[in-house]
Amino acid sequence: MYFLNFLKDQLGKKLAQRSLNNPIFIVGTGRSGTSILLQALGKHPDIISFLGEAPFLTSIGGNASLFCSENAEFYCSSLKTDIHYFYHTLSRLGLEVAGGEHYALKRHIEAFHYNKYHCKTHWCTKTFPTENVTQGLLKVYPNAKFLYIVRNGIDVVNSMTKFHGFRDREFTNHCHVWRDSINKYRYLTLHKDALFLKHEDLISDPDIFFSSIYNHLDLKASQLCIDFTKNNIVHPLDQPNQNKQNAILQLKNRQSPFKSWTTDQQQTFISICSEAMNELHYPIC
Repeated sequence: MYFLNFLKDQLGKKLAQRSLNNPIFIVGTGRSGTSILLQALGKHPDIISFLGEAPFLTSIGGNASLFCSENAEFYCSSLKTDIHYFYHTLSRLGLEVAGGEHYALKRHIEAFHYNKYHCKTHWCTKTFPTENVTQGLLKVYPNAKFLYIVRNGIDVVNSMTKFHGFRDREFTNHCHVWRDSINKYRYLTLHKDALFLKHEDLISDPDIFFSSIYNHLDLKASQLCIDFTKNNIVHPLDQPNQNKQNAILQLKNRQSPFKSWTTDQQQTFISICSEAMNELHYPIC
């Protein structure tokens, strides 16, 4: 068993050698377009995307952030191993908590065959870093890039009231979740390693939307990502994923749900979210 695991480690390390240090972290609150963005990027020939969420990456970034805190000297002096080895070990752990054991071997093999035996150069996942966690993640992965996507708070809150992962919570809670996420990730709107995106731009012009992403990641353009977005709706209001040629048009034609809310819901949303809505230039209507 030990020898088998050793072989798996060596194979996984080989397949992941180009992508290990080039993660793409997708950040945003639920129902904001993080899932469609993650899946679409996974169609790019150079990107392997790990579906679902990787919250444990915040613990990895948090540990690494200790070495750029005000107590960095203490933590460096107490470390009983070389700090570069420490960061390298965390980099492998981060890949594995997102993609699986042995350097995400199973997913890399699948991608390797699907992509005509071409090794990926980047890996992509969703996570939820605070500003200090981002500092830590950049210690572990100096080449890391962040894609921060937001969506109109009215659409997010309305979607949360219908989606199974959120709908059992109070309407007030949905409003706080969206507002708090805007406050939490505000730092990414100006961060040099982050690209600030809006879900509405994805719908209005996916070609330009992905062009900005390719430029940020320094990758060649791929029509595969754009086509996937145009033809798929991921997790649509608690229904199965939909494969439709007019997916973008269907999203464009959706009306704002604000007027369908009760007066109490409208007032609750305005009292909690109006400041964040104004900050992002979203109208309340």
